[in-house]
Amino acid sequence: ADPDFIAGLPKFSLPELPRGKTIRMFPITGDSMEPIPDGSHIIAQYQEDWSHLKDNTACVLLLRGSGEDIVFKLVSNRIKQKGTLELRSLNSSYDTFEVPINEVLEIWSFIGYISRQLPST
Repeated sequence: ADPDFIAGLPKFSLPELPRGKTIRMFPITGDSMEPIPDGSHIIAQYQEDWSHLKDNTACVLLLRGSGEDIVFKLVSNRIKQKGTLELRSLNSSYDTFEVPINEVLEIWSFIGYISRQLPST
C-alpha cells in the first residue's frame, strides 16, 4: 500500500501494450482467480477515472486497511449507489464482497498475464 514503492517499480516493454499509458506488472498469489494460476504476474493499466469502470472488469486494486494490500478481482462499480466496489473471484469457492471506495488507493485494469505454468488439460 506504499505509493512510493509502486512508483519505484521497474518499467518494462512488451509488444502490443497500449502506448502512452501507465502499465505495471503485479505478482499474484492464491487460487481465487483460477484458472489464472497462483504465482502469475498480472499486466495492468492504471485507471484514473473510477466512476466509468464497467461491471465485471478484471482489475488489480491497491487497498488500505483490509489485511490484503493488493487484490486481483472482477470489479463491479457500485460507487454511485453505495460508495463501494463489488469484488468477485473467478473461482466460485470464494464469496463476493464489497470494499468502500475510501479504502481503494489505486485501480489497474487487466491487460494480460504471464505464468510459468502450463495450463492443465
